[in-house]
Amino acid sequence: MLTVKILLILKQEQMANMSYCRFENTVRDMRDCINAIEDGECDSLSSYEISALKEFKRMGDEIKSLDIDIDLILEEYDS
Repeated sequence: MLTVKILLILKQEQMANMSYCRFENTVRDMRDCINAIEDGECDSLSSYEISALKEFKRMGDEIKSLDIDIDLILEEYDS
């Protein structure tokens, strides 16, 4: 388990999202997580993944609370 955690930390450091593609990369990763939930692929989560799933839900709530802000940003680019 410690090896997996270390690998995840290294991956995060190596694969930092660049500002020019942060939303594109994040949406792809979020879609993968949503698909896993929808497909029932969450039956053997590690304690790290359970913590991350809790944070994923909190972040979803936070994103929803930013709905108006996101709409305003998108309106600027749609003009």
